[in-house]
Amino acid sequence: MHQAYVVHRGTRRKARGFTCKEAEEAGITCQQFCALKLPWDSRRKTKYAENVSYLKKLEKPAEKPKKAKKPKTAKK
Repeated sequence: MHQAYVVHRGTRRKARGFTCKEAEEAGITCQQFCALKLPWDSRRKTKYAENVSYLKKLEKPAEKPKKAKKPKTAKK
């Protein structure tokens, strides 16, 4: 499971999920967010650079090009 982090009272702790601002800055769409099965925290409004960089790392493998299929030959 992917984990987001926040700083609360000077200490780093686990967050419930990523924010909308973090996803937007990382360039992740809603469909990609759901496909990666990432947790979403609608209550948080902050944006942390650590979480954004983590989301950018996750985005790159998700966009692998598909292999080209071999053309089918007609049977006689």
